[in-house]
Amino acid sequence: MIAALLFSGQVLTSPMFLEFPQESDSNVAIEAVVKVRDLEPEQRYMLKEAARYAVQYTAKYGKRDMENLLSPGYSFRVNLNGDFLRIGFTVDRDRMNSGMSMMHSILTEPSFIADSIKRQPLRDRGVWNTVYEVSPAKECSYESYQLDMVWRAVVHRDSVQIGVRGDFAIGEAKKMWNNQYTQNWLAPSEKRLPLPRAERPGLPPETDVRLLILESPQSELTETEFAASLLSATVMGTGKECLLWKVCRESLQMSYRQESFLVSDRKGWRFRIAVATDDQGVSHDAIAKLKDELAKAIEGLTKQDIEWAIGAAQGYLKNQLPTLPMVVGVGGFLDHNPADTLYLNLLWHSKTGSTWNPEQLLSLLQKVELDQVKKRLVDVLNRSNVRIVRK
Repeated sequence: MIAALLFSGQVLTSPMFLEFPQESDSNVAIEAVVKVRDLEPEQRYMLKEAARYAVQYTAKYGKRDMENLLSPGYSFRVNLNGDFLRIGFTVDRDRMNSGMSMMHSILTEPSFIADSIKRQPLRDRGVWNTVYEVSPAKECSYESYQLDMVWRAVVHRDSVQIGVRGDFAIGEAKKMWNNQYTQNWLAPSEKRLPLPRAERPGLPPETDVRLLILESPQSELTETEFAASLLSATVMGTGKECLLWKVCRESLQMSYRQESFLVSDRKGWRFRIAVATDDQGVSHDAIAKLKDELAKAIEGLTKQDIEWAIGAAQGYLKNQLPTLPMVVGVGGFLDHNPADTLYLNLLWHSKTGSTWNPEQLLSLLQKVELDQVKKRLVDVLNRSNVRIVRK
C-alpha cells in the first residue's frame, strides 16, 4: 500500500490529506479523524450530537442525498472515542469525487436546523464497554446554536486529517482534493472559545457489577516504548494465558472478565487494567491483595511468556486476528476491513506523523526483552490510579 501526503504550502489552509491506492478494494472508503480539544462531559455529548446531525444535513446535502451517495449496504461511521472524532463512509468507485464533496460539506458547513433537532439519549452499550471509554460524555439539554458552537470550536483545518482508500491511480484522489476541496476551512480560534454547559441528568439505576480500573498516567511513547507497552498489555491481559486470567479468575476467583490495553488520549497513551467484580472485589483489602498477587506473577514471568505474547501479537498484526490490546475504535477494537484500516492509518499519522506499519511494529515487538516487560508492568502497578465504577 502506498500513502501519499498533500501539503498546502508552508502554512496549512486545509486539513492534511492522505491517499491509499489499493487495487484489491471494490469500493472507496473516505475517512476523517478530528483531534478533539479538552471538553467537559456535557460538551462531549453535544459534540456527539453535532456529529450525528452533521451526517444528515449540510448546506449542500440533505439527508436523502447523503444516504443515496453511500454504497449499498453501508452507513455512516461516526464515533467519538478518546481524543478523536471519527467520521467515515464508503462510496462506489465512480462516486469518489462526490464522496469527497460530501465529506468537505459535512466538516465545513453542517446545518443544525432547530426544527429537526431531537436529543438522542446516550446508548447503553453494556457494562463492560464502560472500561473502553477514555473521556465520558454526559447527557444534557442543548440548543441548535450550541451544537454549532461546539462544532466550530473542535473542527478546523488544524484538527482534521482526511484519507481516501480504494482502487484508483496514485495521485488521483490527491489531485481531486487539491483542486476542489481546500477552501472554506475554519482556522483554529486564537482566543479560547466559551463552550456551553448544561445541567446533568439523573443517574441510571445501579446494578451489582463493579468495575475495578487501574490506570497509569498519560505519557508520550517512542516507537520502542510503545512496542514494549503493547507487548506488556498482551502479557497482562489478553487471552487465557495472561496474568489477569491466572490471578483474577483462577487464583483469586474475583472476576468473570478482565483485560488490559492501551488507550489513546491527547497527551499520548494510558495503560489500563480493567476487572469486572463485585462489592467484595473492590474493597481496600481485595485491591491490595490483587496488586500483591500480580506483582508476584510479574516477577515469575519467563522468556516463554514473552514468546507466547509475541506469537499473539503476530496473530493480530500479521494474521489479522481481532485482539490488538489498543482501544481506538467503537467501544473497543477495530476490524481489519478497508475502512477501519484507513481510519487507523489516519489516527496513527495524527499521533506520530507516520502511517500505521504492522510489519515494523511486529519487528519492534520481537526485540522486546523480558526485563523490559517486567519493568513496565511493575511501573504500571506502582503508578496506576485506582478507579471504581459502579454500574
